[in-house]
Amino acid sequence: MRHLANGRTATLSAALLGCISLTVTVAIAQTTVARAEGYADVVAQPVAFGDAGFFGSMGGQTLTQPVVGMAPTPSGHGYWLVASDGGVFAFGDAGFFGSMGGRHLNQPIVGMAANPFGSGYWLVAADGGVFAFGSSRFFGSTGGRHLNQPIAGMAAAPFALGYWLVASDGGVFAFGDAPFLGSMGGEALTQPVVGMAVSPSGRGYWLVASDGGVFAFGDAQFFGSMGGQPLSNPITAILGTPDGRGYWLLPATPRATDWAVPGTVIYNLDTAPGSPYKPGQKAVALTFDDGPSPIYTPQVLQILVADHVPASFQIIGQSGAAYPDLLRQEAADGMSLVNHTWTHVALTTLPPSGWTGQVDQTNSLLQSITGHPVQCLRPPYGYTDSAVVAQLGQRGLAELYWDVDPSDYLRPGASVIAERVLSAIHPGAIVVMHDGGGDRSQTVSALPAIISGIRADGYQIVPVCGG
Repeated sequence: MRHLANGRTATLSAALLGCISLTVTVAIAQTTVARAEGYADVVAQPVAFGDAGFFGSMGGQTLTQPVVGMAPTPSGHGYWLVASDGGVFAFGDAGFFGSMGGRHLNQPIVGMAANPFGSGYWLVAADGGVFAFGSSRFFGSTGGRHLNQPIAGMAAAPFALGYWLVASDGGVFAFGDAPFLGSMGGEALTQPVVGMAVSPSGRGYWLVASDGGVFAFGDAQFFGSMGGQPLSNPITAILGTPDGRGYWLLPATPRATDWAVPGTVIYNLDTAPGSPYKPGQKAVALTFDDGPSPIYTPQVLQILVADHVPASFQIIGQSGAAYPDLLRQEAADGMSLVNHTWTHVALTTLPPSGWTGQVDQTNSLLQSITGHPVQCLRPPYGYTDSAVVAQLGQRGLAELYWDVDPSDYLRPGASVIAERVLSAIHPGAIVVMHDGGGDRSQTVSALPAIISGIRADGYQIVPVCGG
């Protein structure tokens, strides 16, 4: 049996209230966190339902990757948080048993589960790879298997003798002595499933979608949800209280890059409406069009990640649908995904009937990957007019333009591309380059020199159009 309902919420800023058993109370507190290279993230504290309590968050700490999951201790007096790079943070009476932080991962970490004794935990990656720490044992994984949709979370069975994995389409995989009790696999979902939690008996579990909708199976009870309620940030995880009389929902980390104003054009960082950058501030944004490419996008990402550089990727929807793992990797690496239409069509000649397939469909794809509303669209070929900007505004989008163009798509040579960028850099510059749409080997070769040259001139490389 499953349930989905729209629970009532009370949203409070910068305060957390105690929760009475079986009474749904919601509170969110936010603390700004500074990140390298212009990131200024906000860490949202857990949202508590039922008799769940609050024991701390990563507010005020520097994070290199966002928090993506959490797990409770057996006493209910502590929990762990896990970041997408596998870093683990312990609060309350939770002990630290190790992490994947600083180690190579084929796919980012998407969730975690603790064993019932509080003496260990598991981490799970998007490909279903499972990593065991402390006294937790390994019972199997979906790593190396074909999945229709990536793994989104996991939950542990009683007595630490098994666990479940859940995919973003709601499919559930059981390992060890964990029983299969049902799933959302094959059913239409408004938003993807992002996590799961198990009831105390092990004969039930909850799934949660990014819109806060909660699905209950087996003997898991339904206590409320955020489904149908306006959310500032999507939900990323759920965990139940030890007595099964409540659960927490964890909202995603909102980002200070989400400043784009719908219906406006971003030509330059320091003149754009809503921009946090001041005129004359030595800030530069790097943007890459026409991907993802299975050949060049991974090479660009490798360079950016190694140098701790944020960037925006303008996604061709058709290509993104063909290579969704590359979109997930871009998002996991902290990059911004921007709409570039489904087939790289000129918007100035597109009839109104064509916007659904070209723009809205691409928005849906990107939001299904990131869990965040898309902030911006870059018009293919740069073709735009007031009617295009108005249409974007109706869809909650800003237009992302550029003011530095090295014409890397003409392949003039890596040294020429780098020289053109560095000679044109100025405060607030938005640089357009390409990771897809053809041979981008020269762009890849030029990128290290571009990054080092920008920094040598005293500029900071910052994100634009988060989403």
